[in-house]
This record gives sequence, structure tokens and C-alpha cells, in this order.
Amino acid sequence: SDEECTLENLLKISPDDSSKLPPQISIPNSFALAEASHVAGLNTPSKTKSGAASPSMICTHVVFDPVLARDLPDWVKYGTAMRGLEHGIGVICHPGA
Repeated sequence: SDEECTLENLLKISPDDSSKLPPQISIPNSFALAEASHVAGLNTPSKTKSGAASPSMICTHVVFDPVLARDLPDWVKYGTAMRGLEHGIGVICHPGA
């Protein structure tokens, strides 16, 4: 399609039509596990936090390479690991789980 790739256009795609999307590949460099989610957080041009969720936004491939995280400062390792734990608990405890 010639449509511009924007968050709004991505959210218009139903899970049944997700085959129209190219493969979504994530190579994380921390431990927050957001790449395993269908939720995206972002900052808007007006500098406010926003987000979106759609089954069509989940990555189709995730490549975990421990070498990418080897030189992270400890505060990033521990902080993102706690965030990953929080994400996991959130998935399990969500009413739709």
C-alpha cells in the first residue's frame, strides 16, 4: 500500500489483516521485555506521553543477543530487569489474561 506508515494507520489494521505488514523484528538491548508486547509507549510532538495497543503491533521475531547487554551500566540492567518483571506480572494479572 502507498499509505504513510504512522501509528494511526498501524492501529487501523485489524489482526486479520496483519499479513499486510512486513515482519516486525526486534533486537532488544535491555531487559524490559516490551518487544514481547502489543503495547507501545511514545512521546508526542507536544512532549506528552501517550501510547497505543493493537495485536498487529506485536513483533513477529525477537532476537535476544546477550552481547548487546554486556556493557550496559548496572543501573540500566537492574532497572530494565525490574521493568521486565513488572511487564510479566502485568500480563499474568491483567483481566483479559
